[in-house]
Amino acid sequence: MTLKQHLTQSDAKDLISTYGTYSGPRNVSVRTLRELAPVLYDRNLGTIPLDLPAYYVFRDCCDKEKKHLLWKHELRYDVTVIPPLVIGEEYGKTFGHYHQRLEKTGHSEIFEVIQGKAGFLLQSQSESSFDVSLRIAEKGDKVVISPDMGHVLVNLSPIPLVVGNLISLNCIQEYDKYLRRNGAAFYVLKNMRLSRNPRYPLISKIQVPKGSNVPPSLGGLKLLETFVNHPDRFTFLCP
Repeated sequence: MTLKQHLTQSDAKDLISTYGTYSGPRNVSVRTLRELAPVLYDRNLGTIPLDLPAYYVFRDCCDKEKKHLLWKHELRYDVTVIPPLVIGEEYGKTFGHYHQRLEKTGHSEIFEVIQGKAGFLLQSQSESSFDVSLRIAEKGDKVVISPDMGHVLVNLSPIPLVVGNLISLNCIQEYDKYLRRNGAAFYVLKNMRLSRNPRYPLISKIQVPKGSNVPPSLGGLKLLETFVNHPDRFTFLCP
């Protein structure tokens, strides 16, 4: 297997600082290649150092004033950074997770692409049938993930992917379904090839939409700016 490029935590912090989204020490989650291995297309990593970071998630990634306003509405702003990895044939990605369902629904989540080109690999929660899509989003695009959709974030660009998101403080992420099936229903490989995961039922078609999927009221400004000006537009994140 080959590894194209990796990024240190300090590099990732400096990168998001250039976009004004990092202000001082924050809770940082680091997912290593060793941790990502169970959901990779090729899980034999060979001689690649397993402790290399696969991606970073910076929690509460905004200034104190915005953070307190977000907390008042039970929300948090995070930033995910995925290095431009090519692990064997597969693009660098996140592990993948669902949001734990509440009595009647679950938590939605909204993303914005700050740098790079992202693939949002989405799939329904049903164990018997799967609705799968790969939404391609570039800098400035915003993507809403509905409560019933699992999601994997893929870096499709030759530069680090930087993506911000707003999510409920009460949202619980569940990884077990991805772990049990060795990843999502499809693997996104070099040259945008899609390889079906044999641990899922046969899926005859995968949709590949492009761009934002948010209403005009959430477009235009960056997520935090829109939230500060119109917090009422984000009530759907906290059912």
